[in-house]
Formats: sequence, C-alpha cells, structure tokens
Amino acid sequence: MPCVSTKSSMSRAVRCGLGSAASAEAPSLGMSDSAGLAPYGAVKTKRQVPLTITRDAYVWLPVDMSDLATSKQPSAAANRPADDAASVHRISTWWKPRTTKLSVSCSACVRGAVLGSTLPLAQAGMDPSARREDCRPPLSVRPYPSVIRPRVRRRTSTGSRRPGQLWTAGPDRSMAASSATNRELSGFGSHFASEAVPGALPIGQNSPQAPPLGLYAEQLSGTAFTCPRATNQRSWLYRIAPSVGSSASEPMPSRLQVDFGGEAAITNPDPLRWRPPPLPPAKDSVTFVQGLVTMCGAGSPASKDGIAVHMYAFNAPMTDSALNNADGDFLIVPQLGALALTTEFGKLRVEPRQVCVIPRNVRFAVSPAAEAGEAGGGGAEPAGCRGYVLECFGSHFRLPDLGPIGANGLAEPRDFVHPHAWFEDRACHFTLWCKHLGQLFRSRRSHSVFDVVGWHGNYVPFKYDLDRFHPVNSVRVDHPDPSIFTVLTVPTNEPGVAAADFVVFPPRYACAEHTFRPPYFHRNCMSEFMGLIDGNYDAKKGGTGGFEPGGASLHGVGTPHGPDAASFAAATTADTSAPSRMDCGMAFMFETASVLRLTPHALDPRSGCVLDDNYAECWEGMPRLFSLSLAQGGGL
Repeated sequence: MPCVSTKSSMSRAVRCGLGSAASAEAPSLGMSDSAGLAPYGAVKTKRQVPLTITRDAYVWLPVDMSDLATSKQPSAAANRPADDAASVHRISTWWKPRTTKLSVSCSACVRGAVLGSTLPLAQAGMDPSARREDCRPPLSVRPYPSVIRPRVRRRTSTGSRRPGQLWTAGPDRSMAASSATNRELSGFGSHFASEAVPGALPIGQNSPQAPPLGLYAEQLSGTAFTCPRATNQRSWLYRIAPSVGSSASEPMPSRLQVDFGGEAAITNPDPLRWRPPPLPPAKDSVTFVQGLVTMCGAGSPASKDGIAVHMYAFNAPMTDSALNNADGDFLIVPQLGALALTTEFGKLRVEPRQVCVIPRNVRFAVSPAAEAGEAGGGGAEPAGCRGYVLECFGSHFRLPDLGPIGANGLAEPRDFVHPHAWFEDRACHFTLWCKHLGQLFRSRRSHSVFDVVGWHGNYVPFKYDLDRFHPVNSVRVDHPDPSIFTVLTVPTNEPGVAAADFVVFPPRYACAEHTFRPPYFHRNCMSEFMGLIDGNYDAKKGGTGGFEPGGASLHGVGTPHGPDAASFAAATTADTSAPSRMDCGMAFMFETASVLRLTPHALDPRSGCVLDDNYAECWEGMPRLFSLSLAQGGGL
C-alpha cells in the first residue's frame, strides 16, 4: 500500500522545571516565534520604564521615545497574577535620557488581547506622537505561544564603544533556521517541552478537553504515580492518533531471553571471552530486532529486578516498524557503524564512542545511519552495525553521586542531550514489535507510531558522548578502583550497591609513582561484563587472538581476573617517575551486584557468538618471582 506522508522537523523546545539540570543560551530583550513576528532592535541603556499590558499574548512594540516623563509604573498589586482578564503585568524596556531618541522593541505576555488587535501607545504609558513614520505598526498581538525562545546576538565590535552607542539584539532567526542549528536539548534529568508544530502543547494543563491542533493527549509513566518528586518520571505526548488500536499480538521467534533460572540458563565460573560477532552477509537483510542476542543476565522483568546483557549485529533499517520494550531500559553502546534512532520524542544519531538510553515503553526504531540517509562525520560507512546493550529491569539510570570529588567531574549533566520533537503523519502497513517478559510479539497498525507533534516531561530518551567524560585519577600512588569511571548507575536499596553500573575507561593520564599502573589482579563480589569500542585495553593484548574491538569478556562473581602476562611484564618494568598518556582506546564495563548466568545463545556459534576457547592462555607464562633471598635478613 503506498504511504501518504507528511513529515515535520521544524521544532522548538525549552528546558523547564524547578531544579532541572539544563543549559540555555544568553537571554535577550527580544524574542522570536514561529509565525515570523520578530524583534528588530532591542536596546539596553541606563534606565528602566515599566510598560502596562494585559496578559496571555505576546507583543512587539517598536516606538521612538522622546519623552517618557509621564510614564507611570503600575502598582505592586497590579503585578500579581489574577483571574480577572483585565489584570496586568509589568515588563521593562530600556531607554536613554529624553535628549536621545531610541527605536525600541520589547516583548511581553498579555491576557485578554484579541487576535490582530492593537493597544494604544498611550495605554502603554507612551506618547503615540513619538512614533516615526517608517516604523512598523506600533503593536502586533498574537495568541500566546506555548514556548518562547529568546534569541540574542552579542556585540561584535572589538573597538571601544562610541558615546551613545547601543547594545543591539541580532536579526530574527526563523524556526527552521534555529532547529537546523540546535536540534538537541541538553541537561540530565531536566523537564523539557518540545513542539514540532508551534502551538501543539496546551498551556496551563496537561489534558484539556480538546487538545490543540486536534491532537490526542497521552501520558507515558516511567515510575509509579506516587514516587517522590525527586525520582518521579513521566512525559505527556500529544499525538495524531492514540497508541491504542493495534491488531492482536502474535509471538515471534527471537534470540532474546530474560529467564535466567533453572535449565533456561547456564552457570559457568570460568573467565570467558568472545570474539566480535560477524556482520550479516550483504545478501541477508537483518534488522536491529532480529540482530539482538541475549548473552547473560540475572533477575526478571516480572519482578522488575535484575539486568540482561545483549549484543547486536545488523545491516538493514527498521522500515515501517518500531520496537516497544516493556521489560526495561536499554543502554545502547555502538561499536561499529553509526545508528539513526527514531523515537516517539524525536530523532537521535548515535556514533561509536557515544551511548544512548531508551527508557522502558518508549517506542523506537534503529537503522544504520547510512541507510537512513543521515549525514556522518566523514569516511566510508561500514556494511552493518555492531554493538552492545545493557538492559535494566528495575529503576532507571541516573548519575552517580560525586561525594568528595565535589560538584564537578565524571559525566557532566549538560553533556546529556535529548531529541527535539519530530513526527510523521503516514498511513501505511506498520509493524509494532513488543518485547514482553523476554518474548517477542508482533502486531499491526494502519499508521506510523512516530506521530507525536509535541511533548513535555522528564521521561525522555537521551544520548551521551563518552569523549566528554571527565575522568579523575590517582596523582600519587596506587591504581584507584574502577568505580571512579562510572558514567551512569542504577542503584539498589542497599547504599553504594548498584543493580548496574556503566563504567568507561577513556584516554587519560597515569602518573602514580612506584605503582603497578594497569588494573590490579582482582576477585570481585560483583559481575563484570566488558566490551571494547576501539583500540586496545591497557590490561590485555589487543588484535587478533587478544581482546578485539567488538569482542566481550565476562568475569563473574569470585572469578579471578587481571592483566595478561605481557601487560604484567611491561608494567613491572615501566618507568613510573614520569606521567604517561593512556590513549590506547575506549573500553567499558557493565558491572552488577547480580550473579550473571549465560544463555544458550552465548555458547552457540550459530547465534553469532564465537567463544574464545583460548582465553585462559593469556595468563600462561606468568613468572614466579618470589625469592627468600630477596627478603631482608636473608631468610625466615
């Protein structure tokens, strides 16, 4: 069936919410909106004059002011919100002494204004006769938009400012231009609002009787209604069609699993390592859903406790389809090939050395960026995509506490970015995949599920660039514990114990003196699943026969592990009197307090999982260096 498509990527968004971790551009006296109505000369001088205007609309008031001596400020009572439509607010504009004529634009929110009406300048406390003939109309009124995005251009003159020279706001940038230069929203845990079409979000309420633009209001809950405000997560979506109305679901075969008890899982106490899974051959069309393989896990999504670790290899886009994971949050770590993600909240491009999190029940599609027509950073795109997935069945990912590190360091909140609203209005044969208790189901719909025109909330997909991580390290002696490299964590009810930690080992300096600088030999009470994005890991030999990019290793609870013989020999003879830059690659670790058990797929080469049977040989040849003759005194 041919598709009838209407797509939109013109969007605007703000960071909002008390206590949100967000970043924003410098404010401006002038503001712009999607209708093209724009300020054309906001100015800043020495004195303020309040203007009296009504509420619930926005105005731009260009005038020449030669005499403002008769201006009167509204009373303090008038500045307080009221239900009366005639209530007023104050807004400040800037002006020079009366001897100087200025052209001023100001913006404000007013109530009770009629579309296309004008407000006499005298009512605003100004002299109408002061307006120049070549000025734009003295007042323009439009319905109050849900989002106003301030814009400002800083003064570019490098010389001294002439007497009387003004600070001037830059020219208006249309919504299309602004969305092209700022497609992502920054701030971890922030409350956001985003519209693909201006006016899609209701004002002052979440579920109006008739939502704007004929949309349907739908809440997506990430936590229970009564969770504390600090941990409560939810978003409101305003979509063309409600999420209800799919065909009956039918079970489908897959290589996914969440049953890690009994005969459904395998226990193995040995250290394990896998070679990179091969990419599907070009003649086969394998999507992200078909390319997912569960490697190991613990717990169950039925009790919302535990994790699962997956790997993927695919080469085909998810055309006219989406995945809904009802079991938990996905943390996706691309290793080969950039990903083009389409979600209900908008689009994200995720490169290797970046990660993204798709919260539970957010519908999304993953495609190779090259297949999706996404512009890349240069270079030839691979013939497929490969990577890792950490799935958490319980609570959601959050930033770790910094403790004595202080207020800054590790992953900065403003470096986490979220998508702008984007939608498509398409009638077509659409497939909705659902992962429910580890089983894969398929249902049919008559239109695309990516039809959210606007949304607001704090339950949103996001991505993070691992090259922006701020590592800390020992500056005197000893190798610190790997917990100092934690990017994201999922805590348990026991303080300091994580259901899952995402830990990264980025390029950094090692400067500890008289110290064995690689990771120490270790037996852990936690389970460690490691992967390598690129380069080499500082504690293992790289390349063919070693720890290769795209490969993985598992060291379970109590399993001894540590640097191989070659790394040990090099580290024990290295000169530690000078710092060395560890720029060998990007490795990471999924760490959990749970005891991980393997799936049959992890040991089956037909699933693309190639176990390295010779992994234990990397510790052969470790020298026995103990000698009583080295002890002081020459003996016991």
